[in-house]
Amino acid sequence: MKKLVILAIIAMVVLQAAAFAVKLEEKPGVLGKGAWDLEADLQYYLYGAYINAAGTSTTMPGGYSFTELSIPLAAYYGLGNNWQLGIALPYRNLSYTPGTGIAAITGSGLGDTTLSGKYQLNNMAAVELDVKLGTGQHTGGNAIQDILGTGSSDIGLKAVLGNAMWNGMWYGTIGYTVTGDDTNKSNMGDYWTLNAACDYGINKTLNFTGGLYSNWGCDGKTLNVASAGITAAALKIGLENQFNPNLLGRASVAMGIYGKNTYAATVIQAGLVYNL
Repeated sequence: MKKLVILAIIAMVVLQAAAFAVKLEEKPGVLGKGAWDLEADLQYYLYGAYINAAGTSTTMPGGYSFTELSIPLAAYYGLGNNWQLGIALPYRNLSYTPGTGIAAITGSGLGDTTLSGKYQLNNMAAVELDVKLGTGQHTGGNAIQDILGTGSSDIGLKAVLGNAMWNGMWYGTIGYTVTGDDTNKSNMGDYWTLNAACDYGINKTLNFTGGLYSNWGCDGKTLNVASAGITAAALKIGLENQFNPNLLGRASVAMGIYGKNTYAATVIQAGLVYNL
């Protein structure tokens, strides 16, 4: 029974982590008319100690492990007149081992698709509309396979800001997301997004990147019990290098927490961005 409770908590954690994917800082600029931006990343999530609502860490059983290897694929297209469209589709591979001598439970497949539309107001500001579709598997498999998707659709509206200062580019995002009825009964509810990030040039091609990312739930749920407060937070540091005018490489490490009853997590990410 205890293992089932732990597994149920894990289901909530993975869904929240997926909704809060650590990614390259959002910037107010958009692609030019007819231009394509193709992105591929490799993300490794390592979930650590369980932390309850009171902030107390729980020791996990010997041999316990829970990891995720995610490959988010995304494409963006410039429509001209300051408009840009995008689509993101993650491939997820999950592995959960409850303890020593217990076989791992695994699941892999496509997660939920996100469609986006972005309009650039000026050089320092843009607005973006994101629509997440519940396309990933959420029923019909084992306990891990069933959390590849949420079974719900979300709609988010956000403002993306940027400005050059202190020898770097600084970015901020504020947004609000309305979540659908999660089939797994483990969503965050509606939530605010507040991000702050920067790019700092080390030389002509190499940048340091950093950011503080957070989601604040106004109707968060822990095992289907309503709660409120911060639902995700992560600190990220990384590097990005412009290999040529069309190819950007990036790598980062992030550490964060997801949900009020959740796990600490470390995320290692590397990827490429190619402009056509």
